[in-house]
Amino acid sequence: MERLRSILFVVDVIVALVAGTVGFLWSLDVINVEAFEAIAASVNAIAFGGVKIGRILSVLVGLWILVTHALYLICAPFFSKYDTHIRCKLNDGEVSVTVAALEESLSRIVAAMSALADARVSVYRERKHVEAPLRIFASCTAYDGVSVREVTERVRELIKMRLGEVVELPHAPLIEICVSRIVARELRKEPKKKPAKEGALGAEFRGPEYPIDAEQEE
Repeated sequence: MERLRSILFVVDVIVALVAGTVGFLWSLDVINVEAFEAIAASVNAIAFGGVKIGRILSVLVGLWILVTHALYLICAPFFSKYDTHIRCKLNDGEVSVTVAALEESLSRIVAAMSALADARVSVYRERKHVEAPLRIFASCTAYDGVSVREVTERVRELIKMRLGEVVELPHAPLIEICVSRIVARELRKEPKKKPAKEGALGAEFRGPEYPIDAEQEE
């Protein structure tokens, strides 16, 4: 699968370079429709044993590219280097937890720290080496003014604690923590209160008070 991925990568690079070059030359009016027709005619003129096979070769190459890419997309999850589940054996059976669910849980508990603005945790479990330690990579964005050493130690403790609650591992995980950014803490601005208007408009209007005095009526 790794060899197939390398071959497809080279093919994609070649196709991208050819398409980009053709598009660039087309935009500069260096090549036109007549040039494409000439290229197509030269390809169709390719013959082997008196039989023109240029168009057949073009179709076969195009089908090969489409089929290999489709097979790679379909089969890649089954032949991936890393597993998609973490299985734990219990006395009465087996428990399976998806790697995606574990990543989401660890990301939430780490991102909830007040010293961090954001966090993302990735989990890697090798498919062929099940007994190998679990690899965990945490990328964090810390606030300015906090101790990076204390934050990373706290992140490590939280990851170990949460892992112990979710899965049982035969070996201690390998945890790698990277503080990718240090940003300023945003201060919440309180809305400004509008000052009360002075004069008659600012006075509260209560309306007439009853009963009205008879003398005032006269």
